[in-house]
Amino acid sequence: MTLPVPGLRPCAVGHGQRRPRSRKGASTVRPTTSPAPAPRPAWCSLALRELLLGAPGHGRVRWETRSACYAEVRSHGRDQLVALLAPDAVRVPMGVVLDSRRLPRTGTDVHVGAGTIGYGARSWHAARWWDPRPRVNGAVLATRGEVLERAVGLQPEASFGLPLADEMSIGAALARGDVRAATAVIGLGPGLTPSGDDVVAGALAVLALVSRLDDATARAVLDRARTHTTALSTALLEAATQGQMIPQAARLLEAVAAAAPQPHIDARADELFAVGGHSGHDLAAGMLGALVGAP
Repeated sequence: MTLPVPGLRPCAVGHGQRRPRSRKGASTVRPTTSPAPAPRPAWCSLALRELLLGAPGHGRVRWETRSACYAEVRSHGRDQLVALLAPDAVRVPMGVVLDSRRLPRTGTDVHVGAGTIGYGARSWHAARWWDPRPRVNGAVLATRGEVLERAVGLQPEASFGLPLADEMSIGAALARGDVRAATAVIGLGPGLTPSGDDVVAGALAVLALVSRLDDATARAVLDRARTHTTALSTALLEAATQGQMIPQAARLLEAVAAAAPQPHIDARADELFAVGGHSGHDLAAGMLGALVGAP
């Protein structure tokens, strides 16, 4: 039995009663969710192929520059560096070139895997790939040091972060398997890629390309780098042990190995020399030292 409550009118609609009518024009508004924008195309280094096409993972942007930002992504039990690059950035071997200058800021979470990379609601898919390892015949390249020497020798001494003779001797020592000079200059100089590191990276890359880089030499350099220089420089040195480099250096070595006319080689060298304050010159000096010093 239901007892009436004083002052409260029953709300049930009984037989013969009219239901209240909706106001004219009133409608029920259902919340809508905007679809996520479709992934945009990106240009990716083959050095990142396994990471980009693998299982989804996450990382975080650790630092940024005017035209790039660098994220550390956990992969296979270690942190792997990934560079998100604006269209005009130097294409480092661990890079992904985006069609945007609006890059994530330091501290931003990024997602990567299953063919895409992105942050927040923005994402890019791997539409094109480039190979950071130049296509050269190592045996031929090993005999062409004098051609590169002519191009490097024309540069003023002040263009190099360290004296040119010292930079070349570092590359030559690495070619002999002597790591002492190289480990002594790791981390030497200002910036994200100190001059000493650029010299060593150039030498390591050439030795890898001509199949004269032994595991012990590579391991000694990388062990030193992990405790004495920046994460970016360490990643570039690790890439160099695989013969990977920026496109400006790769095109120069391809021209040298192909016995291109000297004016063409000089033009390619000028492209490399234009990279950074001293970086392009230091890379070239390390490459040259390894070529002329290789047994």
